[in-house]
Formats: sequence, C-alpha cells, structure tokens
Amino acid sequence: MFGPMRTWLCICRVTIVLLLSLKNLSHCQVAQVPPPPPPPSAISKQDPQHGAYLQRLQSLELDGKPALQSNWLQHVFSNYEFGLSLDQILRSQVYTGGNHRLRRVLHELATGKKVRIAMVGGSITWGGGCTMRGTKDWVSIFKKWVTSAFPRAQITVDNAAVAGNPSSFANGCFDRLVGSDFDLLVIEYAANDGKEDSWLGSRKAKVYEKLVRRALGKPHRPAVVMLQAMPDGVTKDPYPEGFYKTVEDVYGALAQYYDVPWLSLRTAVYADIMWKRVPGFDFKSFLSFDQVHPNDLGHRYLSDMVVWLLQQTALGLLMSPYSAVDAGFVMRGLPPPMYPGNYEEQGGLCNYDEGLRDVVVEADSPGWSLLDEGHDGRKKLGYVSSTVGSTLKIKVNTSAVVPPGGDKDVVGVTVTYLRSYEHMGQAVMRCASGCVCTQAVANGHHREHNSQSYQITLQATPHPECIVTVTVLPETSSGEHKFKVTAVMLFDYKLSPLVQDLPGGMDDLLRSMALTSPTR
Repeated sequence: MFGPMRTWLCICRVTIVLLLSLKNLSHCQVAQVPPPPPPPSAISKQDPQHGAYLQRLQSLELDGKPALQSNWLQHVFSNYEFGLSLDQILRSQVYTGGNHRLRRVLHELATGKKVRIAMVGGSITWGGGCTMRGTKDWVSIFKKWVTSAFPRAQITVDNAAVAGNPSSFANGCFDRLVGSDFDLLVIEYAANDGKEDSWLGSRKAKVYEKLVRRALGKPHRPAVVMLQAMPDGVTKDPYPEGFYKTVEDVYGALAQYYDVPWLSLRTAVYADIMWKRVPGFDFKSFLSFDQVHPNDLGHRYLSDMVVWLLQQTALGLLMSPYSAVDAGFVMRGLPPPMYPGNYEEQGGLCNYDEGLRDVVVEADSPGWSLLDEGHDGRKKLGYVSSTVGSTLKIKVNTSAVVPPGGDKDVVGVTVTYLRSYEHMGQAVMRCASGCVCTQAVANGHHREHNSQSYQITLQATPHPECIVTVTVLPETSSGEHKFKVTAVMLFDYKLSPLVQDLPGGMDDLLRSMALTSPTR
C-alpha cells in the first residue's frame, strides 16, 4: 500500500533538489575556464611546474585586461626555456631584498631606454665548459632572452670576464674592464675565489667588498647582482661539509648589507643531489669533467637564475610601479664599508694582456717573452721565463696615481703571477731604482691540479720611473723554473681612510690585498 506512494515521494524529493540546485547555480559566478597553455616551444622541455606557473600568469587580469598582454610585459615571459626546475629556481634566489636599483633598470628597459649590462668573472662567465662560446655560454643565452624580452630598449650586453683571475683582479682593473657607463653588473667569482676559512675579517671578502662598492658608486647608480657558480670544494668534498666549502656565504653578508641580489647555483641544486631527490641527477649532469666549469646545461642554469630574477622584478613593477620611493633609494649614497675602514681605492692603473708591453722594458729583459698560453679561444698572455737568473724589468710611474697635493708616502705595486701544478719555479720581486719598496718571493708551484692566478703587492714610494724587477730563482719545488707574470697594477691607498683605520696600518692592508685565492 505504501510502496508506490513512497517511490513517488522519493522521485519528488530528487526533482525538487535538482531544481533548487539549478536555481542556485544560475545565481552563482561560474569559475572561468583556464586559458589554453602557452605554445609548446615555451614549456615543452621544462619542468611541468613551469608550465603550470605560466598558465596561472596568463590567467591574471589587471584593470580588466590580461596582465601579460601589456605593451612591455608580453615578451618577458616568453621565448625562454628553463633548465632548472621551479623549486630549484626558487631556492637559487637566496637574497633579493628591496631591489630598488634593479627595479630602475627594469623600468628603463620597459620604457625603451638605452641600457648597458656588463658581466665580470672568470673562465665560467667567459664561457668555459660549454660546447660553443657565443651561443651556449650563459651570457649569450641571457643576452638572447633579454634583447627579445625588451624589443623597444637599446640594450648592450658586454662580457668583460677574464679567465684565470680572482675578484681582486676585477677590482684592480675595473675601469679598464667595465668602465663607468653601465646600468647593471653581474659579478661571478665564487668559483675563482675558492674557499674561505675565516668568516670574520676575511681578506677575500674585504677585496670583494671594494669591488662591489666600486661598481655601486659609478655615476649611473647601477644595479649589481652576485651570481655564484659552483666551486670545486662544494662538488668534491663529502656531504655535508662540501656545502660550506665556498666563499659565497661570506660574500652573502655583503649582499645583504648593500641590498644586492644573491643568486646561488649551489643552493639551487645541492639538496636534490645529496638527498637523491631526482633520479640520475648529480653534479656530472651539469658540470664538465673538472666539476667546476658548467657544461651546456650548467650554463643554462646560470642564465636561468638571472632571467628569473629579472622576470620577477618585472612582475613586481606590474604590481607596484617604479616610484619616487625607489628613486630615493637609488640616489642614496653608499653606507660606510661593512668592514670598518675598507673603502675602495679612488685611483689606480691596470696593465694586463697586450697592455703589459706598456710597462715592461723588453730590451732590458733577456730570457723573457710575451706568450699566449691560452687554448679554446681564451687568451692567457703573460711574460714567461724558465731561465734561472733572468730578470724582467718593469717600469711604472708610481707618482701617477697620487693626485696633486696628495699624501705621497707609499703606493701599492701589485704583480699578478701564475701558479700551477707542474713546471713552475720561484722568483724574487724588488724595487731596483727610482723607488724604494719591500721585496717578496713568489712561488709559482703548488700541488693542486689546476692553474691559478695569485697576487703580491709591494709597498713602493712614488717616483716617475719606479723600476721593479722579477728575477727567476734557482730554488724550486717542481724541479723546473718557469715563471709567468700576467698583470701589473698600481693603487694609491692614501686616497681613502683605509690605511689609517686598519689596526695594522699599511702592513695589514697589503696582507689583505696579497690574495692567494684559487682561480680558473
């Protein structure tokens, strides 16, 4: 009796629920259908997270219009293929800070201004390890992207890297390498500057700070980015000690002090490799046989980190346009040095490469020859001798770096020489005439299986014809006597309060400049 009625009631209830649901749905805002994915060329070989990220970006609207279809932003997130996963990219951006100077650069790129971007570093930034320099190195990859990302801007990208030299070389030869008219400088020296045992009062960090200050103090108020590649201590030492076998954490304090972005390849990939999170992924995946120079994929990784930083800075301008607040930060002067009294030198001369001919008196240097011992297209010029007792005569005007009326007590004459694991001998450096200085003995031989640049600084009195000699000694630890001089630099340290502020005076200063940092 109740069976047919109960069935009829159930049917009525279901009908009413469906009708009410349809009525409510008619008053709801239906979620938008996600836009189609970007073209396959943009995400086909990337981590799927990158594709999902781009799709989300494409769905964003600003003032009722798709955000990525703005006049200047539409190219920024296209035409680039990341090698690093999204997680690795995010880890690589160790510090970005307020980023006001880089925001200014991106603002000028977006508005079609003239922008010059420069890079300094060692053989990694020069292009070492890749299969084709000019297309596969990270600077070339980045250049291709940035010129396509901002087609209205007049962009110049200059690679000023010199293989086989530490950051102290860039500090000493900065004006010759980079000049003054640049808007963005990328500094890559973690691999060349090697390890650092001292966190407090680090000699390498003091010189690196001078390099950063020298760049930030240029007229254009340029942005600086610290791009840290992979030093061999990270790759060759056991887990977890290898993680801190690098100077980059010491330099990271400078990044935060000067509000300079810090990008780290080590931090991007280390955890994935040590914890074996990605099957088959290890240091050999992106580094060449020496586990220092990146291969083609490793060069893309370096470019990835810089491209992502600029992309995110551009996206930040979309959400918070460049303003007077940014301009105020940009126009501020530099703070006092993080290391007390560690001011950058205000004068200096640099002679390297063919410029060495300007300071070497070849006629009075028998047994020495200017040789290029580079390979794979990289130049490694220097004066070389293997003859015991042969003397290289260097003539410099140590008065030239002292301005009229300046204190003329002492000038630093820095000689850069090569150290390697075979064939190398020793030499003594001294002032022979004109000026007076301390003397120093340099050993060009070491046991590490690489060839590296080192520096010695002599304390010389100012004189228009200061003669410095380099004489090959009979003593040797390699059994041979080859010695190579690759650069000569001059500094007037009395131009800054550095000498007076350091507890050890000039001796402490010269020790801080006489780096023994491994380079490639």
